[in-house]
Amino acid sequence: MLVKMFHGFCMALADSVPGVSGGTVAFILGFYEKFIDALHGLFGKDNGARKAAVLYLAKLGVGWCLGLCLSVVALNDLFQTKTYFLSSLFLGLTAAAFPFILRTEWWALKGKGRYLPYTLLGVALVCGLSLVRGAASGGGVIDYWSLGVGELLYLFVAGALAIMAMVLPGISGSTLLLIFGVYAPTLYALRRLLALDLEVLPGL
Repeated sequence: MLVKMFHGFCMALADSVPGVSGGTVAFILGFYEKFIDALHGLFGKDNGARKAAVLYLAKLGVGWCLGLCLSVVALNDLFQTKTYFLSSLFLGLTAAAFPFILRTEWWALKGKGRYLPYTLLGVALVCGLSLVRGAASGGGVIDYWSLGVGELLYLFVAGALAIMAMVLPGISGSTLLLIFGVYAPTLYALRRLLALDLEVLPGL
């Protein structure tokens, strides 16, 4: 159980930092396939497999929650005092990953120039979401204490994409949250929630 909690703890540390993927950590530590199989079994028809998946994911989740809580406290405090330092650091982590990915996957990228338009589509999507964020929040800053319908929808889409990215190796969900402009506000809101400030929850 302690090993599984440790795995979840490491995943949370990676998931909370832009530029690092929890799925990558799971792959490095050697439990990525087991993690994916558990997620698959959770929604399968085999009751035995579902029970085993729930037990495994529960143990993993305990460690993940502990890691996330520690990360939120540390990163939120740093963001309050070292905003530009952390932003530059995360940008550097993300930018530095590209050459390594290109070097490692160059054999798979050769002859795949026809997929370049999808890269441009991704850039356009990020720019479009940023414009939507600015229109929804009236200034581009998400305020969890006064969320409108547009902001709630924007957060739902950003969160769904970030969760999908956190499961995949090599793609950082926190980086997506940073791109969408909700990373720092989410950190602060989670920090207030840990301090039992329930007003951060929608409707309270």
